[in-house]
Amino acid sequence: MNRRHALKSIAAAAGAFGLPALPPLNRPAGAQTPGIDWAARVSALPRPQAGEVVITAVGDLMLSRPEASRPGPPVQEMYRVMREADIGFGNCEQVIASVGFYAQRMAYPAILDDFKAAGLNSLSLANNHFMDMGPIPAMQGLGELRARDIQFAGC
Repeated sequence: MNRRHALKSIAAAAGAFGLPALPPLNRPAGAQTPGIDWAARVSALPRPQAGEVVITAVGDLMLSRPEASRPGPPVQEMYRVMREADIGFGNCEQVIASVGFYAQRMAYPAILDDFKAAGLNSLSLANNHFMDMGPIPAMQGLGELRARDIQFAGC
């Protein structure tokens, strides 16, 4: 099954349960989607009951500049939901290091502060890029994650 087919299947399943449609995937982050009331969508999310654990998850994280302070109500509403969750999970699809030479796949360690500010406290490193620059930058990345108390798996 290819990605587009999988997304269509997920959208169809969501529609069957009466969930609102998601915005198009090709919009720039923070762009307003015409006709979408983000505050209403967020307020319609179910509230956790006592003892329930709330998990938010995002896909691949490939950032090289701070994002958690982006303006715009839709983006800030999303970050608020992520910050309020017990577990905020994402796939760190790049090397987190200040040493090395492969800059287009490298994010400086300070980006982890931004991930944390956005509500992420758990990252997957099980992908094809975390080791792109070899063991020394990867070990630095692991140390930076530990220093910020960000849980990780898959390394």
